[in-house]
Amino acid sequence: MEILVKCLIITLSVVYIVDISGVMWKINRWLFKILYGNRIQYNGWYVPLFGCSRCLTFWTVLIFTLVSGIDIIYSVGAACLYSYIANISGDILNFLHRKTTDYLNDIS
Repeated sequence: MEILVKCLIITLSVVYIVDISGVMWKINRWLFKILYGNRIQYNGWYVPLFGCSRCLTFWTVLIFTLVSGIDIIYSVGAACLYSYIANISGDILNFLHRKTTDYLNDIS
């Protein structure tokens, strides 16, 4: 049960880092500039394993559960479940982020 809660915390952290904070967008843009320079304009390109919260959640939870000693079939199942939850939790976190931003803008 403790591992499931840790996986949920990992999922929420990954969704926040990838989707809301913009850190991954900056890293991908920096990597794009290194690879292509000024020859091509940046168009939202990203590294496939690290660009979307579902992919990163899947791999992070899979590695975490395997290192924790859970069987492979349960690890893959948990990784699939939490990558699906990442999509839903991303919508919830974006909603909360918008509402708190609107509220803070209204009171200032």
